Amino acid sequence: DLRAALAKVDNSTIVWFDFETNGLKTPFQGANVAIGGMALCWQDNAAWYVVLDHLNPELNPVQRGTALEFIRWFLKSDLPKGGQNIKFDCLQSEGCFGIRPRRIVADTMLLSHLIDPSRGTHGEEKLALQVGLAGYGQKLHQWLTDNKCEDWTKAPLDLVARKSMADVLICQRYFSLKLPSIEKRKQEDLYFDHIVPGIKPYMAME
Repeated sequence: DLRAALAKVDNSTIVWFDFETNGLKTPFQGANVAIGGMALCWQDNAAWYVVLDHLNPELNPVQRGTALEFIRWFLKSDLPKGGQNIKFDCLQSEGCFGIRPRRIVADTMLLSHLIDPSRGTHGEEKLALQVGLAGYGQKLHQWLTDNKCEDWTKAPLDLVARKSMADVLICQRYFSLKLPSIEKRKQEDLYFDHIVPGIKPYMAME
C-alpha cells in the first residue's frame, strides 16, 4: 500500500523520513545498532510508521521481511528525501543496510540554522513549537523515565510510532512554513546546491 501511494507522489514533493534506533550512536562509532522502525511523511496531515526491529511487541519474521524489503526499496528509490539532522539517518542506513539513501534534498535542522543561526533553537522540539506540535514526545519520554529505560525499541510501540510520525510531520510542516523565507532572501541556491549537498563530506569524515 505504501509503495503504491509513493508511486503517485509528485517528483517535486519531498518524502520526509526518520529512523528510530536503540541509541544515539551509529555503527561507524562501534555501536550495535537496532533500527526499531522508520517514519514517513509527504503531506501535512498524514504519516506512516514501518516497524522493523521493535521489541515491544516484536514482529514475526514474515512481517520483518516485508518491512525490510520496503525500507531498502525506499532508500534506493529516486524519491526526493529529507529529514531533521538527516546525516544521522543516512549514516544509520549505510551502516545497517549498506545503502546510502539516494536523492537527499532537504534537512530542516540546517534550514533552521540558515534562517536564524542563534544557538539552541534548532532541535526538533523547538521547531515543533512553530508548527503546532509542542510537547509531542512527552508521553514517550515519561514512559522511558518511569521505566528507567534508554532503549526506544523496548518502549511501547504506539508511543514510539506516534513520536516518530510527529517527527516527520514537524519536518514537513516546518519546511513548508519556512521555504518562502529563503526564497524571499534569494537563498535557494545556497541551501539546495551547497548546504544540503555539504552533508556528504561530513558523512564521509564521520
